[in-house]
Amino acid sequence: MPKYQVCRALTPIEYEALKADIAENGVLVPVEVDENGDILDGHHRIQAWQELSGDGVPLPDYARLVRTGLTEEQKRNHARKLNMLRRQMTREECEQVMRDMRQDGMSYRAIAAAVGVDPMTAYHKTSGVEISTPVIGSDGKTYPAQQQPKPESPQRSVFVANNSGYNEWYTPEPYIEAARRVLERIDLDPASSAQANEVVQATTFYTVDDDGLTQNWRGKVWLNPPYATGVVDKFTEKLAGHYDQGDIEEAIVLVNNATETNWFQRLMRSAVFVCFPQSRIRYWRPDGDTNSPLQGQAFLYFGNRGQSFRREFAPFGAVVFVLLGDDCNDQDV
Repeated sequence: MPKYQVCRALTPIEYEALKADIAENGVLVPVEVDENGDILDGHHRIQAWQELSGDGVPLPDYARLVRTGLTEEQKRNHARKLNMLRRQMTREECEQVMRDMRQDGMSYRAIAAAVGVDPMTAYHKTSGVEISTPVIGSDGKTYPAQQQPKPESPQRSVFVANNSGYNEWYTPEPYIEAARRVLERIDLDPASSAQANEVVQATTFYTVDDDGLTQNWRGKVWLNPPYATGVVDKFTEKLAGHYDQGDIEEAIVLVNNATETNWFQRLMRSAVFVCFPQSRIRYWRPDGDTNSPLQGQAFLYFGNRGQSFRREFAPFGAVVFVLLGDDCNDQDV
């Protein structure tokens, strides 16, 4: 087995489905390698690409993303996190990945954030695993293994039911990384915090104290708006308005797929592509808790590089081109 192929191999059915998709669309998700050229993520994609090329199928070369500065344990855990995002795993497989993450030095909260469970679940599933390597916390800092106490049981909360819940829920890193590859940079996150921006890495971000609704929005924007009633509609209207006026060059917006609401329909009138993830997103919170809303989500893309958005977000779910109103009259549907 290759060095960093840390999760089970694809089944024959899964592999043939991947191969058929690559034959039709090419390799959409970049292959990730370390500074030595060892594959961290993409073993099956490369294998399928090589087999198809050997059979004479004309395919463009696949994109590569180089990860540097990671320890061996961090490389394995990075590969595990990406597989957890894309794979449909059984409960037993998921629990084994959690134990492997713990053995390679991930904290309970970091495991919880990567897998999409609460920290107490990560603790109960992995507390018996012996580790000797320093522990990497969810904040990215290193802690001695013996200083990892049992986490306090978080208060569970159901949010964005009726769009009225807790506002401080942040987007998992793989989605942010995909958005950054599309936009190439993020100039503004108008609904953020200092902790969230450690992941988003926006040049400018506005916190609740800054009141992003009163600020100017320009450039390339990432927006995961507050979901409280009376707030989400104001953020989405402001983004769509600035985009229509030309203030915003490109934008990606993450919201609930509340297609029946006026604010969602307003976004759709300006968006170019929409991605409907195949599973609900497991958001994280500053206290380390994670949770999923009661409904699905949607990523909406605004800009003139829609094919880049399609390529990066297709692994997460269905990506559709937006046609509304009179636009449909010009299409052969």
